[in-house]
Amino acid sequence: MKTIKRLIICALSMLSLSVAAQNAPVSVKWQMVENYGRQYLSKFTFKNVSDKPLNADWAFCYNKFSAAARTADGQPMNLEPIKNYNYCRLTPNGNYKTLQPGEEMTVEVLTGGSFRNVCDTPDGAHFVDKDGKVLAVKVEAALADGPKQSSMYGFANYPDGEYMYAENAISNPEGVTYNGDAFDIFPTPKQVVLEKKGGEIVIPDKLNVAVAGLVYLAGAKDYLEERLQRIGIAIDANSKVKLSVEMRPSISTNADYYELTFGKKEIKIVGQSREGVLNGIKTLVAVLERNESRAIPLAQITDYSDFAYRGMMLDVSRNFISYEEMLALIDDLAAYKINRFHFHFSDDEAWRHDARRVAQFH
Repeated sequence: MKTIKRLIICALSMLSLSVAAQNAPVSVKWQMVENYGRQYLSKFTFKNVSDKPLNADWAFCYNKFSAAARTADGQPMNLEPIKNYNYCRLTPNGNYKTLQPGEEMTVEVLTGGSFRNVCDTPDGAHFVDKDGKVLAVKVEAALADGPKQSSMYGFANYPDGEYMYAENAISNPEGVTYNGDAFDIFPTPKQVVLEKKGGEIVIPDKLNVAVAGLVYLAGAKDYLEERLQRIGIAIDANSKVKLSVEMRPSISTNADYYELTFGKKEIKIVGQSREGVLNGIKTLVAVLERNESRAIPLAQITDYSDFAYRGMMLDVSRNFISYEEMLALIDDLAAYKINRFHFHFSDDEAWRHDARRVAQFH
């Protein structure tokens, strides 16, 4: 019973934090100013958005990378580490003047190392009032779009947009183009054998899709329909062009093996397993996306993977991206036949799990 009571009290406390988070008396903006030799300058701008003066009895806490930091000389607040500079606190000092309603105040901070990317911006911020009440604050980060913001110590040429365009132009000079063929996709299929007599199949806006063994391939069928709809192709049992999908384990010992055949009136995908079928679907979609006219040469594609583990590691604790961006990234990885996703959502640098009831984690 005591355990249940503690859980209830804890839940109510978290709920009160969540509700209180809507009433922070300050808005906060953060801006990267300049990268120096072995440290960088940034600044916080605090604005009193309440109808009462803010005396020197409050604090602002936030998370960041664990590089040593301090406020610049003569600033109205001091910075102190709460936990190894991963978690810092700014508190008013003798230079602080009461912040009246509507007034703004700037605090400059010097941090060790170089500012590298969005992952270095402050996160998980909250306001603490004189009674210790925690009020979550969203920090609005300004874009780092100036030359002094993107220069880094030790880099002769910081890889900004202008530099990378120049580098790309070396291997892709203007006026030199390669159009490839109908099957010039990525990843490149192992083998493409064109029909000796030539010919092509024109893919209409509707396809008659037949999936054998639907019990095992239900997810593959859903994926196929969704990807076809993206490129403007609907499923219609009355279509004269048929797309047949089949799983045939005896076709190979490689689970990723598939054959994709473009015939005169039919497209066939035969995979060794569900994964092989999905690979065939992804190749089909890639070929259709490459050929806007949808006039595909008659051919048979034979393909399989050399490596069973084809993965990518995403570390949002160090390099933050939004939830929507992450879903889009996973979708793109799947299209390129990446089959493993190694996900770091927390580490010693940051906690990225959205725990809205705990203001310190939000």
